[in-house]
Amino acid sequence: MDKELGSSRYHSGTRRYDNGGGYRGGSNRRGGGGGYHHRSRHGGGYYSHRYRNNRHSGGGGRGRGGGRSVNPYARSNRVSASSTKVDPTKAMLTQLTGMVAKIGDLSNAAEEIVNVKENAQNLAMVLCGDNAELFLKYETSQPVDGSAKENDNVVNNGGSDGPGDTAMKDDEVEGDSSMEKIVSANTSDTTSISPENAAGPTAALIVHCAASLPLQTSAYVTLTQEIESNAPASHANFASRCVTYALFLFEAGLKQLMNGKFEGVDTNTLTLRLKLILRYLCMLEYTGLLGGLGDGVDESASVTSSILTTFLNIVKSENTKMMIKSCICYIMLSNLPFYCKLDESRHSLAQEILSTVKLEVLHKEIGIPRLFIPGKGMNAVYLKEEQMDDDELDDDEESDEEEEDENMHDGPDAPMYDSISELFNAVMILSENQWIGGEVSESILRTSNLTKFEGNAVSGVTFDEKVVEPEEIQNAGLNPLLTSAPSFVYARMPLFDGDTNDATGKFFEQTSKVDRALISHNLLDILYAFKPQVNLSGVQLGGVKLAAEQIASITKLFPSLEGAEYFMVDFLLSLITQQKEETYLSRILLELCKLLPEKIPQALAIGVGTAVTELPTF
Repeated sequence: MDKELGSSRYHSGTRRYDNGGGYRGGSNRRGGGGGYHHRSRHGGGYYSHRYRNNRHSGGGGRGRGGGRSVNPYARSNRVSASSTKVDPTKAMLTQLTGMVAKIGDLSNAAEEIVNVKENAQNLAMVLCGDNAELFLKYETSQPVDGSAKENDNVVNNGGSDGPGDTAMKDDEVEGDSSMEKIVSANTSDTTSISPENAAGPTAALIVHCAASLPLQTSAYVTLTQEIESNAPASHANFASRCVTYALFLFEAGLKQLMNGKFEGVDTNTLTLRLKLILRYLCMLEYTGLLGGLGDGVDESASVTSSILTTFLNIVKSENTKMMIKSCICYIMLSNLPFYCKLDESRHSLAQEILSTVKLEVLHKEIGIPRLFIPGKGMNAVYLKEEQMDDDELDDDEESDEEEEDENMHDGPDAPMYDSISELFNAVMILSENQWIGGEVSESILRTSNLTKFEGNAVSGVTFDEKVVEPEEIQNAGLNPLLTSAPSFVYARMPLFDGDTNDATGKFFEQTSKVDRALISHNLLDILYAFKPQVNLSGVQLGGVKLAAEQIASITKLFPSLEGAEYFMVDFLLSLITQQKEETYLSRILLELCKLLPEKIPQALAIGVGTAVTELPTF
């Protein structure tokens, strides 16, 4: 073989016409690599002569070997350039995906908060301008003038050659793992007049973004408003299509959750998706863009009220698994501050939800808290008492401590050892204050950035309260007790307090229990939203660097707050200690040290030292 490779037939450096395999061409100044036949004078590679300052390049393959390079001193390309035809429509829709995914993003903004309203207006003017037929197109079974025959499938205003021509396809989003990939992860193959095609590319994209990016919900509500206000008459009712598609995704996700058929997504991702879609709908109602259910229906009834009522019935059912109850109660608690912002007529339903959550999920004997009781619970982090080398306590002292320990878990000031109890307590405090929080809480909720919609509200869009039939939740005979908590419920393990140093002292002085609970749950949303994963199409989603950038950007919501870096480190270290995604969270801490080198390393050093000191209590 070596002899053959050294022969003139296989050596492209020969001065004759024989080509193939090498990088140096023949005397005909054609490249020698990749020729179809050794006598054909064809092939890739490039010709080089030490006495001449010229190089002639070309690609491999069957075609003529190589053309002359433009720059005689430039390195030649050994692979032939393939001409690919770029579809301008798909290219524009792909660019749209990037623009919409970045609106309201704090990670790439300056120190001050970006002007979401102005950015949304500018983007809406582009979408509703000369290219409205491309960006706002949607499919319908009937044309605008109603002249089509029954069951004819047409596209409003032309604009598409067939179903599925949207910007939401995974293979149209290229590049490294990014937010554009995350928001396109929930799409499925479209069929004739699928819900996605009926909504149109822009409406579907906005809903997917709202269901995937936790810090940008208010931005997508604002963008929905602006497009609804500026859309041409031929593409009116844009907000209605957004709401319809959001309800379709919500109903499909709820059925997945109830049936346990996650189809490529885990419980955390599915729970987060339902939580964010409900938040999007609550904010639309808060602005007045989403109205009631239509004529002949109670004026106080709304889409979100129907959803929460359905949730309430599922939680009250004796046949619902405790794990499902926990997920649904977590979704309801997270959205009550948004739901109750509109008017007082919603407060009665909110109080019923709080009572049900406390009875069904937070009961100290059958619910989540019992799993985290120090020294007893299966998910407990703390021991009942610190490990001691001294002589054991007397029996009388032990019995007295047991009585005190039991009494500690009663009353409003009882210690909380799990995150969902912390969230419940924060929501209860908000309900007592007419759902108005402090400056930090309001900045996190971001409802203050929303403006009231002055046009006609969307009405007549309903949520199917029977989307989950009774037979779908028949789990009789199952143990009603939780054997393990959902992974989004974790043990509270504070490493810092107001006495740690001056920075933590200022942080705890400027924040309340409600503020800290809302910050921690927003951080948890970011972790799940940007967790690296591969979808069913083989596309990598999320990323450690993206997650770290989003976590670092949350401080821009309250720029005057000092010591927030200690709370971030406290939150991440507590999860690592509980063996929750240790590798993922450790890499996020490393990225945070790079992003905030003047703050995170110091907080991390103190946090690790504190954790080591607290080991006797774990």
